[in-house]
Amino acid sequence: MVLYRWFILSFLALALPALCSFAAGKHTTIVFEAEHGIIETHKSFRVQKSTEDPGIRASGGKVVAIPKIPIGERVKEDRVAYHVTIPREDTYYLWIRTYWSAINDIDNDEIIFHNKLGVSIQGDATDRFFGGDATYEILHWVALRDRDQAWPLKLKKGITTITLKANDPGIRIDQLLLTTDAKFMPAGVYPPTLGALVNDVSKSAVAAKTIVFEAENGVIETKQSFRVSKMLDDPTGYVSGNKVLAIPRVSLGERVKSDAVRYDVVIPKDGTYYLWIRAWWSMDFDDGEREGIFGNTVGVSIESYTEYWVIGGDGVLDVLHWVYLRDADKPRPLKLRKGVNIIKLLARESGVKIDQLLLTTDVKFVPTGIYPPTPNSLAITQQRTGGKK
Repeated sequence: MVLYRWFILSFLALALPALCSFAAGKHTTIVFEAEHGIIETHKSFRVQKSTEDPGIRASGGKVVAIPKIPIGERVKEDRVAYHVTIPREDTYYLWIRTYWSAINDIDNDEIIFHNKLGVSIQGDATDRFFGGDATYEILHWVALRDRDQAWPLKLKKGITTITLKANDPGIRIDQLLLTTDAKFMPAGVYPPTLGALVNDVSKSAVAAKTIVFEAENGVIETKQSFRVSKMLDDPTGYVSGNKVLAIPRVSLGERVKSDAVRYDVVIPKDGTYYLWIRAWWSMDFDDGEREGIFGNTVGVSIESYTEYWVIGGDGVLDVLHWVYLRDADKPRPLKLRKGVNIIKLLARESGVKIDQLLLTTDVKFVPTGIYPPTPNSLAITQQRTGGKK
């Protein structure tokens, strides 16, 4: 009983200062999940599950991680961007909840420490670094420091972009926190601040301006190329419904057979819309020709247009990511009328997978992660036609 009381009193002594700081009205604190940022290339960063930790578990059970790599290899360049809503102009202090690691290099008889992460702040030309502390193998809070004190950041009201940059492998990031209280020291996990990120994967604001539907719910015309496949995992950590629309890889020299997938999309009102698809591209290597064979495009046609377009062509491979239908270097505007509009995806290249499609009326909207399908967004689906799912 004495030990139990001691534990409770010790916990309160640690937790009450943090709780009081959050409750106090004098200071602003903004918390957001690391996995809700926009990963640039996925060459190093990825979202992964993290259900266990020697301390308090990861918030939401997921983290942004740079996996361990063989000794001697270098981490590939990559970034994660967070577009943070700053409620008022002030001096802020940035913290991350992170997990560092150490590896025993037996060949060179030394310990290699992985405890460094790059960061840049919009409007600040200086590249800075988190880390350098000696806490390993446990999630803990680390401040962006200027020598022996937290680094003051002058941030203006509005949107500020914070970017994490890959530096060391074998690290995980759980949460980020901005506070106006220079003396505040976070502990444990905190509920994310509502509306903290403009690119957040919380869906309430997104639903009002988007139509989302599953790629596998379209009607496949010939099934000579397209098929529905299971996909249980992805470096981003998200596959909607664990199924995708896919064109399996064909043999080198073989051509993809003609095929299409039809979506009878219910448009709620006349307007200008922009089309995005969440796609997985791949590359095969032709030893004979000594060149890579890419599968990174699909065709697009819309019933009310006579043109045929191609979506894709970007260089992001082996990860699900959002790609928009382009008009030169900007999103292509599509004039769609209220009612049913037919959109088709057309087979072009093999080794591609499509997870979701999204139409938005907001030209500046950039999707990330996955979204709940819009109810009744498709007038006809693969299930309703008796097709196999």
